[in-house]
Amino acid sequence: MNIEDYTLITRHTVMASDLNMHNNLYGGILLNWLDEAGYIFAVETCKFSNLVTVALNNVAFKSPVKLGDIIEIYAKLNKIGRTSISIKLFAQNISVCHNCQPRPIIDCDIVFVRVDKKGKPQLIKKTKEKNYECQC
Repeated sequence: MNIEDYTLITRHTVMASDLNMHNNLYGGILLNWLDEAGYIFAVETCKFSNLVTVALNNVAFKSPVKLGDIIEIYAKLNKIGRTSISIKLFAQNISVCHNCQPRPIIDCDIVFVRVDKKGKPQLIKKTKEKNYECQC
């Protein structure tokens, strides 16, 4: 994995309320942060805000995260389909306990689908300028 291929989307500081009884970050909290970062990246890429998460695939937790660690979440575009956008997400943590050297903690693929007001899939159309049509 080459981090230069990714865009930094967000950072989080791990707080005590994010930890489980073994003082590790809850996996579900990290997945929530990934979903949110993926959504931000998808909206910025295809210029639609009416997107829903339909899949989180190939989730691989690589190392535990501790109190005070800083989590950086990166994204890159996998593919834009007719109604969906697929994104590769990667997160690393920066820990004072590890001399502030970034360590990979998770990667996965996330898929969003553009929907209408009734929740039905809608086309993601390119305009003549090779940008995506903006409709909220």
